[in-house]
Amino acid sequence: MSLTGLDADELRGRAGDPVLLGAVIAFLGGHEPDLTGCAEALDLPPGALVAIGERLSGG
Repeated sequence: MSLTGLDADELRGRAGDPVLLGAVIAFLGGHEPDLTGCAEALDLPPGALVAIGERLSGG
């Protein structure tokens, strides 16, 4: 979190912001173990999570 400039309260407060969500998913996509762990926690295939991130980011 310290690398992003966000703190936990701001992240919680902006959890419904599609731009932020897309950026978080893009960040996870840069480190496969984190992406896989997040996808497993959400019960989604990693590719589906990446596709969601792309849609949120306008891609």
